[in-house]
Amino acid sequence: MDALRSLLTRGVARLSLQRRVLIVTADPTAADAARKAGVKAVALVAGHQSRVALKWAAAHAAISAGWPVLLLDPHTALIQDPSPFFSRDSDVEAASDGWDDTTAYGYDHVVDDPDMGWSRFCHGGRVLSSDPGFALLMPTAESAAVAALVAARLLNEALQVGVSTRSTGVNRGVAGGARGVGGGPGGGPGPGDAEDFEHLAFNEAIFLPSHGAYVAPGVMRRTLNYLCFANSKAVFRFMRKDRRFGDRDAHAPVVVRLSYHRAEPARLEDVYLKYLEGNGGPLGTWSDGNGKGEGAAGGDNSATCKMHAALVAPTPGQEDASAMAQHFRLHRTWSWGGVTPFTFGPGGRLSTPWGAGQWGLVPAR
Repeated sequence: MDALRSLLTRGVARLSLQRRVLIVTADPTAADAARKAGVKAVALVAGHQSRVALKWAAAHAAISAGWPVLLLDPHTALIQDPSPFFSRDSDVEAASDGWDDTTAYGYDHVVDDPDMGWSRFCHGGRVLSSDPGFALLMPTAESAAVAALVAARLLNEALQVGVSTRSTGVNRGVAGGARGVGGGPGGGPGPGDAEDFEHLAFNEAIFLPSHGAYVAPGVMRRTLNYLCFANSKAVFRFMRKDRRFGDRDAHAPVVVRLSYHRAEPARLEDVYLKYLEGNGGPLGTWSDGNGKGEGAAGGDNSATCKMHAALVAPTPGQEDASAMAQHFRLHRTWSWGGVTPFTFGPGGRLSTPWGAGQWGLVPAR
């Protein structure tokens, strides 16, 4: 509920979107919170087996009626109204789980099989999954097919879990999603398992081709810009530490999805403080992963700062003793996220497209 209240008050109400939002829920408390925030369209559906299946069933009904639908999960910070930023040239536009060009948009992945001779190199594509917690579905037959397929799979999964629980008295673990989030204590389903299976079902619906008896929905999809429609890994792991993207006057995302930190809705308020009020201090107290403290990005006592302070330019003797440094002598130029040149020079000299820097060897612990 904390995430929903944050979305309603800090996002929807602040941006005056109450007349453009439909809240579909089986929870009376959530429905009351939406009404108090001024949302005009609130659908309270009692007795539904799965809240995520309910979400996709509602999406299917709206799409079939000719309406475009933006699926927006509560663990989201709305910094700006996202409406003007969609291309609307595809069936589905979804945020990415990626954090750079390579992970968000994909790359040519090559597998080498020397035994195949001249045809030894097999090319394929690899890309991180899309986020069903922020996805625009246009009113097309293909989008409707995706919504129907995902809703059916989620409802079937919920019914199977219910049958298994009632018949055995033991919780059945739901298959991990595309991010592989684990279940709850003792191997049973955790609070995020429904979202994990939704993530899996959505990505299989938009990525997998037709095969055998299965006919894919055949959607045309667009991946949203990962810096404008950012996930929480992109923000907490990278953007807040970047000289340019860490400055809200230089760049502020349209949306931040808490997709990597669903269990910590308090991060949402600090995202708003950073990008709406210019107070980045609280954002810096969070770690990249879980919680606050030692691994936080801000402060001289952070683990990152301590590691950087320990890095010094290697001496020739240290380069001789390091297999990695010796490798750099033979292969000076590299790429970073597909960007070149990235040159590791002698004596710790680093040359990048963004300027000169320094590289060093991490001391042994």
